Amino acid sequence: MPLSSSYDSIGSIAPSVACCAVLDSIMAGDTEPGAVVPHSLRGVRLAIPTSIVLDDMDAKVVAAFERTIARLTAAGAIVREVSFDSWQHLSTLGQHGGLVAAEAWAWHVGLIKRHAGEYDPRVISRIRLGSEHSTAEYLRNRALRAQLCRQADDEMRPFDAIVCPTVPIVAPRMADLEEEPAYTSTNRLLLRNPSIANMLDLCAVSIPCHEPDQAPVGLMLMGRRMSDRQLLAISMGAEAVVRPQ
Repeated sequence: MPLSSSYDSIGSIAPSVACCAVLDSIMAGDTEPGAVVPHSLRGVRLAIPTSIVLDDMDAKVVAAFERTIARLTAAGAIVREVSFDSWQHLSTLGQHGGLVAAEAWAWHVGLIKRHAGEYDPRVISRIRLGSEHSTAEYLRNRALRAQLCRQADDEMRPFDAIVCPTVPIVAPRMADLEEEPAYTSTNRLLLRNPSIANMLDLCAVSIPCHEPDQAPVGLMLMGRRMSDRQLLAISMGAEAVVRPQ
């Protein structure tokens, strides 16, 4: 069921990056899927954003991420800390639910009128934010997003990929999310990092990077738009270095 025509995209969950590469080829409609060859990390230029994605990390994610960066560096990757100006304006796109709420409301409004009781209360409350958008606000957000996508693509030219934690905390206990404020704040925190790639029309891969006896932690690699195959190749190289054995 659609949510947002601007942001909805197709991806895959699989046991390895190689499996994701095969699925990506199939979804792209390739009649003869070509093999993605792992990219050596030697000389690969990786950027660590200094804002947003590293905020509010818990101790387990910090430890896993620092260990992972050390392994990538030891494998020959060139890692730099970078500030992306385009990222500083993303909060504007999210106001009042942003494009997601506006587009979701446009699609679901008829269904909500007839079947509101069948929607999850938390989901329907977010969709209803879209009813507060004017046409002018929606068009301004579309234009701003297009501008930020172009800016982000230009800012990423010196790098082969961005690396950051997929989410800043390990999975919380369900009992800790029973109160609405706790659920809402945690949900926003978990959506924050992956949403950046989505909002800026980037491609992304998440690879497990925790130790075998630890809670799951993911390393996210983001690439420029339409660089999916290159990012998959780099991610295969990174997977061999950082994935728990």
